[in-house]
Amino acid sequence: EMLRSLVGSEMCIRDRDNVHLAIQVQSRNQQNLDLIFWNKETGQQRQIIQERSKTWTNLNNNFFPLPDGQRFIWGSEQSGFNHLYLYALDGEHIRPLTTGAWVVTNLKAVKDGSIYFEAYKDTALEQHLYTTDLETQSDCRRITESGFFHTISMSPDRQYFIDRCSSAMTPPAVTLRKVDGSLKQILEANQLDETHPFTPFSNHRGKVRFGELKADDGQSLHYRLIEPTHLDSGGTYPVIITVYGGPGVQRVTNEWVPAWHHYMAQRGYGLLQLDNRGSSNRGKAFEDPIYLKLGEVEVADQLKAVSYTHLRAHETPEHL
Repeated sequence: EMLRSLVGSEMCIRDRDNVHLAIQVQSRNQQNLDLIFWNKETGQQRQIIQERSKTWTNLNNNFFPLPDGQRFIWGSEQSGFNHLYLYALDGEHIRPLTTGAWVVTNLKAVKDGSIYFEAYKDTALEQHLYTTDLETQSDCRRITESGFFHTISMSPDRQYFIDRCSSAMTPPAVTLRKVDGSLKQILEANQLDETHPFTPFSNHRGKVRFGELKADDGQSLHYRLIEPTHLDSGGTYPVIITVYGGPGVQRVTNEWVPAWHHYMAQRGYGLLQLDNRGSSNRGKAFEDPIYLKLGEVEVADQLKAVSYTHLRAHETPEHL
């Protein structure tokens, strides 16, 4: 019999009797994921949804029972990208709520016939808050400001949210906003003005550039390059390539760069990060090539970054 593991937290269903829990159960090999409704009074369970994958199924916390007691929202990668779907309590699929070649990360709220969620719809480098209609097929509308990476915390009454945002050259700021995105209050401006402790060092940061390389299968590999602070167009400089490369992590985003990177740029180093195939938030076709090939595909992609440094005039290939 398949070894099964209880994952995530128990999720209450707003049914008429209020006696059911929704439980995600994943097989030990991570290829099977079931949604089960369990009657906490009788102990009986009912399988509602089955997710299957030849590689692995990614978990998410995007289950949400609707107040009508008849339907629920479920996050699934059945299209190749994690999206939100509307289901009846008996498991009947009603319709997708989001679609496209982009990833939904977190369902944040359902309010007044609209759903609110974090996703990478506009670009794979920035997470934003979006909204769309629950009852009718409609386009998604971005709420947060473009050019920044956003992480959202919604208020219990769904009237407001706290927005933590930053970019590669802009430190994190925290604001309180209405659910439509309008500003309610600045909680922490964190502006690089004359009073900020980082201001004396801000002009000593290296230039941050984003770009794309091509993997062997033609998929795009996003990279972020931080150039040395004092870049001599006629000289060369050593490069540090910082790597993770495994599933569940995305390193190349348009958010605040760690201070260590700036420090090394001041010391005359370039810093290159590349999200190889297998990294998160790009869809299953981008993740799956590393299945049973850990240490092969990631290395091949990272070598693309090494080759890229060889092609540039300023990097010193022997100093990687």
